[in-house]
Amino acid sequence: MSTTTIHYFEYAHLPEALQQVAKPIAELAHLMEDTLPDGPEKSAGMRKLLEAKDCFVRTKVVTNADKIQRSRIDGIYQACKAVVTASGTDRDVKMRIAVGAIQDLSDFELSQHKGALAKTMQVSLRDLERMIKDYREKYSPDPTYPEKTDGRSRTDGK
Repeated sequence: MSTTTIHYFEYAHLPEALQQVAKPIAELAHLMEDTLPDGPEKSAGMRKLLEAKDCFVRTKVVTNADKIQRSRIDGIYQACKAVVTASGTDRDVKMRIAVGAIQDLSDFELSQHKGALAKTMQVSLRDLERMIKDYREKYSPDPTYPEKTDGRSRTDGK
């Protein structure tokens, strides 16, 4: 009789990178399932093996997410470096692109990188904060505050 946990070791539905982690554990689970007698210790061992597999797969997921995040941050730094080498109208365009990318950072990410980004762009921290504020006001107005025209709210229907 098989344990009730064996079907949780399936891995074919996972992306290739995660299959590489899950497959050896699934093979071990099937080996234990086929060779050990049923009993409470086998069930406990299978549950713990399943828990270990889940931890290993999550580790791979988090590692991949960290790589993507680092790549995103690196791209923002590259956009900031491009501002320094540009001049005239080209600099204005590159500045807008860089500030747009910076303002998409979460508050936590922004707090971690704002100083270094300002230094990379060769602007003061105060100037960068002002540019982010201006960008947000111009390109992504806060939907919680209705825009006003002629003193009337756009949402009041008048």
